[in-house]
Amino acid sequence: MNHGNRCRQQGFTLVEVLIALALGGVVMAAVLISFRGQHATYIAQDHTVEMQQNIRVAMDMVSRDIRSAGFPGPGQAQQGLGFSVSNSTSRLVFSRVGDDGQVECIMYDQYDSASAQVPVLGRVRSNVAWSAGDCNLASLHAGKRPLAENIEEAEFLYLLTDGTATTEPDANDLDNIRAVVVSLLARAGQPDPRFNPGGNDIEYISAGGTVWSRDDNVRRRLLTQTIHGRNLGL
Repeated sequence: MNHGNRCRQQGFTLVEVLIALALGGVVMAAVLISFRGQHATYIAQDHTVEMQQNIRVAMDMVSRDIRSAGFPGPGQAQQGLGFSVSNSTSRLVFSRVGDDGQVECIMYDQYDSASAQVPVLGRVRSNVAWSAGDCNLASLHAGKRPLAENIEEAEFLYLLTDGTATTEPDANDLDNIRAVVVSLLARAGQPDPRFNPGGNDIEYISAGGTVWSRDDNVRRRLLTQTIHGRNLGL
């Protein structure tokens, strides 16, 4: 027998195979851990971008409208234009003269959409809602449309000429409003089990002192901005 040929035809020993499998397993485990970490980072960044887009769109629109509250139009008297009683801390109602020269009412309201239980910030603009120097809430509610989805909470804090602030101005406060502090709480569209895995209470505090407490796995972002009206108190 040719023992030299037999030696040259021998393969790996069982020990060598086991060592190779162990090393391969370590490498694959490291790759998997790295991939899972990068995937978790991607999800977190995606949720953050989603929240930022929604809350910025909402805040930019609210800011632009509040600055025009009470606008009388070129060469016209203010004719009682400005804020109306909203009867809710999460609702903002005011009137102005629009681009077409007609008096219009604007309403922002936070609610859950009818088609899906998604919290949205809605916006309404209506000419027919204006009547006898005030905005008609019933007419405005009939025409509300979503402006930004996943806006879970909204609060409007009104700053008055005497330095006080209120989230529920009455009829006597309306002419004294000079600015509005807007607090919006946005949430991600999907939960992330890696966020707040212990289910601890996370508190988000609005400008008016309202505490919104959450204990789930959904990321949120609170944005607060003070907006001064350009046409108030004229």
